[in-house]
Amino acid sequence: MEVKQLKKLPPSKLVEAILNNNTLSADFDTYGLWENLSVQNWVKMLSVCPKFANKCKLWKDFNSTDINNLLFHQSQFWAYFPEESVKTIIADVSKYAECKCRRRFRTDHWLKILMVHPQLANQFNKWYDLDSYEWALLLSAQPQLVDEVDDIQSIWGILDEEDWNLLLAKQPQFWIYSVCGSIEELKKYPEKISDCKCLRRFKVNDWVNLLAVCPQFANKCSKWKNFKLGDWVNLLTKQPHFITECKLLKEFRIADWCKVLSFQPQLISKFSQWDSLYSWDWSQLLSAQPQFSDKCNKWKDFDYSDWTTLLSKQPQFIEKFNQIQYDLNLFDSYEWNKLLSAQPQFFELATKSASGWSSILRNKPEFFQQCNVWEDFNTEDWINLLSEQPHFADKCNIWEDFDDLNWEILLYNQPELWVYNTEMSVKKINEDVSNIKKCKCIGRFEDTHWDKIEISTWVALLSIYPHLVDKFHDCSDCSFEDFSIEDWVNLLEKQTSLIKKAKEFVDGQTAILMLFPEMIKDFHYDFESFESLNWDFVLNVQPQLWKYCPKVSIAMMKSDVAKESECLCWDWFSIKDWFELALINPACEKICWEDFNEEQWVRILSEYPHLADKCDLWQNFDSHNWNSLLLTQPRFILNCDWNYIIDELSDLEDSYQDKDDIAECWSDILWYNPKLLEFFPEEVLDLFSFEQWSELEAKHPGVFEEKHMLSSLRKLCK
Repeated sequence: MEVKQLKKLPPSKLVEAILNNNTLSADFDTYGLWENLSVQNWVKMLSVCPKFANKCKLWKDFNSTDINNLLFHQSQFWAYFPEESVKTIIADVSKYAECKCRRRFRTDHWLKILMVHPQLANQFNKWYDLDSYEWALLLSAQPQLVDEVDDIQSIWGILDEEDWNLLLAKQPQFWIYSVCGSIEELKKYPEKISDCKCLRRFKVNDWVNLLAVCPQFANKCSKWKNFKLGDWVNLLTKQPHFITECKLLKEFRIADWCKVLSFQPQLISKFSQWDSLYSWDWSQLLSAQPQFSDKCNKWKDFDYSDWTTLLSKQPQFIEKFNQIQYDLNLFDSYEWNKLLSAQPQFFELATKSASGWSSILRNKPEFFQQCNVWEDFNTEDWINLLSEQPHFADKCNIWEDFDDLNWEILLYNQPELWVYNTEMSVKKINEDVSNIKKCKCIGRFEDTHWDKIEISTWVALLSIYPHLVDKFHDCSDCSFEDFSIEDWVNLLEKQTSLIKKAKEFVDGQTAILMLFPEMIKDFHYDFESFESLNWDFVLNVQPQLWKYCPKVSIAMMKSDVAKESECLCWDWFSIKDWFELALINPACEKICWEDFNEEQWVRILSEYPHLADKCDLWQNFDSHNWNSLLLTQPRFILNCDWNYIIDELSDLEDSYQDKDDIAECWSDILWYNPKLLEFFPEEVLDLFSFEQWSELEAKHPGVFEEKHMLSSLRKLCK
């Protein structure tokens, strides 16, 4: 192949060319044709001819599909792909030398390799590119690799607590480099302090944590100046003697002193601001150190929360509580829960309030007969009680006071109490109508609740509870008109008491006939409103009722005229029904001929011309009627009221389109029956256009020429 031709070939043809003639590789080199090949071209070529692998510069562009396709044909190419190389090297470390893509190894590739083959560590020079998690994984598997890094301290500094937990779980000896590990180790074995290599990386909170247990290491701490207020408070609660080192005592807030004194009462000499304590400060402090009660002058400021906090820890202060005669009704049920769970001896005290009873019965329901304050329970009391003892729900008479948040809390703890929730009950009833039997809140349903009940649910409801018909009628957005035939059938099968209501609706009447065909004689049916669908439903299950259906009766009479005597629906025949009957049985004496219109008479006379005497609308036939009739029954030309037709033409005035339409009607008649020409008046013939005359003359030569000429002369004279 000539070079010019070769250079013009598309990549796919280049592949075919070199596969057919390997000697073209020199030309590929000379003209840089290798660069024209795409990854897919290389896959195709190397799958057949692997010797050109060194020509490919696109190895990094191969995707997983390309790689799999190539390896399927030439497995030795694993060496060009990092992922495949890692798998191969892990399986056989001797394959490392064959790998062609080591420069493209990422740190995660090296991590996988070194975790299995640490002897390759001398081939890796990107230690500082490993992130903290990768270091934790690597050293967990190969701890000796710690010696490969010159500045190992910089590595320890990047590991966070999770990384250290991962590493120390496998290699606990590394605690000496871990701040969190060192703290835990030194708390157990303080004598190991000399082994610790990370004291310089201790932060203030780390020192607080360690000194709280091992104060002997104070001389090791170089962060005293960095201690902040909160750090000192936390340390002094555990090691009060460090107060001599604290330079921030003047900045201590009341809450800080209360916290310190709660743990270290011996520091009382350092505090003198007793009048600055609030009631909640006193409740916290006295709960831990009751001996300070003589200094408290805020007893009357204690609220129910303060008393609960104090009495839960120090019940002896009940005497002080009784002295100030605190109103027990200010305690809510949740405060009583906390107090009684800590100090059950306050049972008698709790019985003096409704909220107290809520808490008592929550844990000791057997005392319910002694409770006489059910009506005093508020929503919080009920939620508190029912969350643990739902069987008391029937005693609650304030369900209407529950807001959405109350219900959310209660139903989270006791989902079965949905039966008392109106909104949830509506939802459950719509899901399964049998749930109405469980519902305890029907009496609290408002119109808005009934409105949300779906039509299908109403059908099922009324079939079980027919007395709800008033609710359905007065409160629901639905109506009986929304009931389908199937709905009525399902309803009446179970509740015949609703038959009277069903009679008011066509679909209801349909259902009655389907279920109780004998009732057809008991009351009047609006059969004129019955559609084909209604009769389809009825006759599908009650075929004997055909005699009450006009359309079916007509069909029966069409196949058997004798069926006329069985028909019982004459009174429900529509004009359309009578017309259909006239077409199949014109001899029927019940037909009301005078009710038919012009179009219907045209159809009847076209099939039964002998009925002409019964028609009294001849004078009303217009041009279109005559067109339809005379095309089939030309004899009736004698009955044509030409004066009516001429009047029809004069009414059109200058409407050429309508006149052309009428002219078309009459010219069609002559096209098929030229003998009728003698009956046509001049006024009609003068409507014909030149084209219409020409068509008639062509169809019937020698018949229309004279009339055409006379008509033309009359038009000229006008």
